[in-house]
Order: sequence, then structure tokens, then C-alpha cells
Amino acid sequence: MANQNKSNRPTEASRNGTTGEQGNLKTASRPASSASSGAPKLTPRQQAARRRAQKRRRTQLLITGGIIAVIAIALIIIGISISQPVNFDAIPAAANLDQRPFELGPADAKVTVEEYGDFQCPVCKTWHDNNQTKLVSDYITSGKSVKFVFRDFPFLDNNYATRESHLMAEAAYCASDQKRSWDFYNALYDNQKPENSGYWTSDHLKALAKSLKLDTGTFNSCMDSNKYRSKVNTDATTGNTKGVQGTPSFAINGTLLDLKDPNDYAKLSEAITNALNGTTPGANGTPGAAVTAAPATTSAATTTTAPAATPTK
Repeated sequence: MANQNKSNRPTEASRNGTTGEQGNLKTASRPASSASSGAPKLTPRQQAARRRAQKRRRTQLLITGGIIAVIAIALIIIGISISQPVNFDAIPAAANLDQRPFELGPADAKVTVEEYGDFQCPVCKTWHDNNQTKLVSDYITSGKSVKFVFRDFPFLDNNYATRESHLMAEAAYCASDQKRSWDFYNALYDNQKPENSGYWTSDHLKALAKSLKLDTGTFNSCMDSNKYRSKVNTDATTGNTKGVQGTPSFAINGTLLDLKDPNDYAKLSEAITNALNGTTPGANGTPGAAVTAAPATTSAATTTTAPAATPTK
């Protein structure tokens, strides 16, 4: 019995045989525990928080990318607009140097004819195109004792932030620093745009100066420093003080003329001839009324008051 029991009892070797190998196989195939992976398992709340944070980061990236794209497009557009030349309708072929800014004729002339004008005024352009050359030919180059003077009277841009009338007058003064006031005067009327359209920016005025072959460094510095801003504002105030109510208005020896139609050159010529002969200009010797009346308005830079009326530009 003892031997039978002994023979039926598994030996230590048999226990360490098949059974041990199976144990080793089970151990090898057992998945690694979470502790051995090194990454703790997130709770549902933590996972939701992580997703929200990731979503916020994506949104921020999209917004930042969108802003960068908009800025890049804007810079490209600005670069294109700056690089492209501005085309003007008419540029004089040769430079005409001033003897005196905004004056034609002898300094000691017996008769001084003054034009009060706004570079945006369509009626001023009509007078410039049709009558100015007649006046110069009849009374300046012919040797008569007549002097023609342009005086800026900017008012059409009152209550407009663009200040085009004022900017154009400032630019004309900047051109006068280089003895080119009349070239700039002519170029502004020759290239006139609709009133307060926003066309005559400082950049476009600089481009016009370049087209006229002015020293652009000097001109641009003049514009950027607002060198003549105060002067132009004073000119508008002075015109109002003298009774100028609109443009174009004309004065002979300081007396405003009563011209119902500013483009009636015959009437203007008659008044000049009378002044040469010693006759006081104006209706019955009194200052006349202006045309193209300006409504009572306040400029951003200076108060320019005139009797309320409907302009007939």
C-alpha cells in the first residue's frame, strides 16, 4: 500500500513540469496593469475638461490665423495701391516758374484783379478753362497795368472729414515753395474730381506733385508737417471778413464785383477796363454779391460762416 501510494503521488518534478509551464504562460499572457503603463486613467469629467481645452485651443488658433490672414490681405492691397501710379487727366509739358506765388502781372500794377476760388468748385473750373487765359492775354501779357491774384477760399469741404478743399489749397502752397504755384493751380483744375469724393488725399496730392516733377522730398515734407494748414484756415476766415460768400468771386482793387454770372467775361472785362480808366468797380460803386453761395457751416479746423443759401455751383 505504501508503494502504491508512493507511485500514485505526483512527484515534485511533475508538479514543476507541465503545471509550471502553464503557469508561466498565463503569467506571460497577462495584460500589463495600469500601474505599469505610467498613465493614470482619466475620469469622465477630466476627459470632458480636456476636450474643452483642446476645442478652445483650436478656436484660438483659427481666430489668430484669421486675423493674420486679414492683415496680410490688407497689406497686399495697400502695397498694390501704393505701387500703382496715379494717372492724371492733364499735366503741363513744361514747368512754369513763378515770379511771385499766385500772382501774374507787374507787382506795382494799377489794377489788381483777385479771384477767390475753391479747387473743388465746378464753376471755378469752368472759369479757369474758358476765361482765365483770356484775362491773361488781354491784360497781363499785353502789357497793361493789371495784376491777377488767386486767393484760396476753401468752403466746399466744410463738415467733411476729408477736408479736400483745404488739403488742395495746402498742397498748392507747398508747390509755391518751389515756384510752381500756377502749375499746381492749373493741374488741380485740369484734374478736378466730384466734390468731396475722397479722391484728393494727401497721397494723391503727392502723386500729382511727382507728376509735375516737383522735388517730392520737399513737397512731401511740407504736406506731412501741415506747414500751410494755419495759412489756409486764415485765408478762409479773411475771405469771409471781406464779404466773400461763394466761389468764384472777383474783386478789383479790393472791391467785390456784382457778377450775377461769374463766367460772364464781358462784364469782368468791362470792370477791369473801367478800373484802368479810374472808375470805381461794382454796381453803383458798392461791393457786389458773390455767386455760388456757401451755406453757413463750421469747418473742422476753422469757423467759416456765410449767409445761408443754396449753392449754385
